Amino acid sequence: MEKAPVNPVAAPAPAPSSSQPPPLTGSKRKAEEALDPLCVKRITKELRDLMAGNTRESMGMTFELIDEDDITRWRAKWHYDMAGTKDASETQDRLAEQLKERGLDHIEFRMIFPAAYPREAPFVYNHFPRLKGSYIFGQGGLCAQTLSTEYGW
Repeated sequence: MEKAPVNPVAAPAPAPSSSQPPPLTGSKRKAEEALDPLCVKRITKELRDLMAGNTRESMGMTFELIDEDDITRWRAKWHYDMAGTKDASETQDRLAEQLKERGLDHIEFRMIFPAAYPREAPFVYNHFPRLKGSYIFGQGGLCAQTLSTEYGW
């Protein structure tokens, strides 16, 4: 009797770590992960404030929900509109050039807010295109000291 071939896609996913985004399990949270009312209120306020202003002009970023049914998962697009201006650094100009060469106009980050937000920091990771550097882990997670408990979060 022949053995069935092993399907590499069916291998179990590695356990999430601080350098990996939490697994995407759909738009609905499990019952045991019910959101704290303070979390819902705070995220709703922050999203409303961001949507009311022109964040692309003020920050060079735009924000939106990944799934309209889940306020805890955001998409943040970092546009490089400042490239070529007197305020742009050499690094910003080079990155904008590299994006343009690839037919892209932004870098996408994902933000995942925990059920205990704002007492716990959101998980932010680089989604696409994948950046390389000392502050970005292999799976896209960002090393951000400002989001750590040591620095006041």
